[in-house]
Parts: sequence; structure tokens; C-alpha cells
Amino acid sequence: MHREAQASGTVPAPVPASGGDCGQWAARDEAGARDVEELAALVADRRVVEVVVGLPRTLRGADGSAAQAARAYAAELAERISPVPVVLVDERLSSVHANRVLAERRVPGRSRRAVVDQLAAVTILQSRLDELAGTGRGPAEESW
Repeated sequence: MHREAQASGTVPAPVPASGGDCGQWAARDEAGARDVEELAALVADRRVVEVVVGLPRTLRGADGSAAQAARAYAAELAERISPVPVVLVDERLSSVHANRVLAERRVPGRSRRAVVDQLAAVTILQSRLDELAGTGRGPAEESW
């Protein structure tokens, strides 16, 4: 856990989208935007200071259709939860890292699939915390 988070008493934590379980971290209700409403309620209930959204860029760093969808989602969410900032974090190789960690721990393939997205989300969040530690800025100092 990030040292500043420990000192401030805040706890960074990934949460499943759309009320899903650990295997549904990226679930999206495209038509009804129910997930945006559920996340807005979580932000209010838990006094969230920043929301991190994974940006699925290509290995070359380009934005494909998935990255464009993530950007649109982040913009929609930012509008709904303002003034809480929404930050996009490059998620390239987060699933690869998650699979590697689980393989090192000898988690069987079938069990691994159930938690790889959860571990990838933790990896993305840790990446953001590491970025904040390097800049000395707090989460509320950057906004969408």
C-alpha cells in the first residue's frame, strides 16, 4: 500500500463494476448506463477521492476501439461524479503480469481465469499509486 495512503488513513481498493463479482471487473451496461450510476453511488458512499480507469492501449501505445471506448466511459463517469477526478491509466500488460504472478504461485489455469481480471485491476491501481509517489502529488490534484 502507498505510504501516503497509510498515513492519511485512506485505503485504495479496486471495486467490481456493475455489482459484478471478481470475474466481472470490466462489465458495462452500455444501454442503460446502470454501471455509471452504481459507481457514482459507490464514490459518494465511500468518499472516494479519485477514480482510476484502465486504458487498454495497443502494445505500440496507440488507441484502438477499446481505448476509445474507455476514454468515452471515463468522460461519462467524470461528468457524473464531478468534482471527483477520473484518471486513465495505461493497462498494457496488466493481464500478462497478473497471469505471471498467478503462475508463479502455481494457481491452476481454471482458478486463474477467475481472478486474473481482479489482479490486473490491482496492478493498474498500484501503477497509479506508484505514479503519485513519484510525483509527490495527491490524488485530488489531477483531474479529468
